[in-house]
Amino acid sequence: MTQNDAGVMGRPPLTNLSTLHMFVRTGRLLPYELAEDDDRQPHRSLYVTPDLARWINGDLARCHFSKRAVSPVEQIADFMDRFVGEPVMHINDFQQIKPAGAHVYEMKTTDVRVYGWFPAARVFIAVEGALKAETTAAGTVTAIRKRVEAFRSGLALPSPDSVRHEINVRELL
Repeated sequence: MTQNDAGVMGRPPLTNLSTLHMFVRTGRLLPYELAEDDDRQPHRSLYVTPDLARWINGDLARCHFSKRAVSPVEQIADFMDRFVGEPVMHINDFQQIKPAGAHVYEMKTTDVRVYGWFPAARVFIAVEGALKAETTAAGTVTAIRKRVEAFRSGLALPSPDSVRHEINVRELL
């Protein structure tokens, strides 16, 4: 097995990295980057779909809860900044949704859920978001999971397209 097959220092194999970069160049994925005035160094990679970015900057940005000090859009921006820029993440911030074999994860803030998957450790692709209150109806999370799986299949990433073995979420972070 070569270094490229195994990945380097916890990063995905070059075929996955180059494929993700191709999707960035073609606009199918957008890299989430720390603000220029943020002095933290990236510890992880985060990609979002254009639809998720539009939802965050549109519907979510207009959503406010009068009893919350931090708006939903501020919650998700803080979460994404911490995911990319903090050396340690808390495993409670992520939850693998059922069925576990689908390898779809939920990023959790107080009011917002973002769904996606880890194509490799320390790399998350965020596909869809919802307010926590909107995810309580029966079948909602299942429908979101299926849309995430369909998006992942549509990318036709090199196999494996997600972390397929049973792994503790701590090892993905």
